[in-house]
This record gives sequence, structure tokens and C-alpha cells, in this order.
Amino acid sequence: MVINNSVVKINANGEFSHTLTLKEGQNPLHVKIIDRSGYVSTVEHMIGAGKPKLFFMAFADGKFSQLNTKGFIQGSG
Repeated sequence: MVINNSVVKINANGEFSHTLTLKEGQNPLHVKIIDRSGYVSTVEHMIGAGKPKLFFMAFADGKFSQLNTKGFIQGSG
């Protein structure tokens, strides 16, 4: 298998893993696979990615923390 020009190995169970670094906006995804008989299959798709968002979770005494006053959390950057 080839994903965006990187060779990706498929294990005996047909499983694979690959990490893509996406930039903000549209990103191309090109997948090409050749089976044991030599048949080729390709997939081309665009993947949209937005700005990273801040995710915040806090635990205290087994409870989710609560915001008891008016306000918000804003991520930096």
C-alpha cells in the first residue's frame, strides 16, 4: 500500500497504521494498493483540516470540575 508516496506495510490480518500530518485547509489523500494478483486500486480524496482547538478536562475527587460563574476558557495561539 502507498499513502501519499509513503509505503505502508499491511500485516497478515489485513491491518495497517499510518500517520498523516495535515495542514490547515484542504489536504490531498492518495491511496494505492496492489493485490497479490497485480490488480491496482486507487483512492484520491481531499481532507479538510481546521485550526487545532483546546480541549480541557479536569478531575477533582472523581467529579468533573464545574464553572460556577459566568465566563469562558479561551485557547492561546
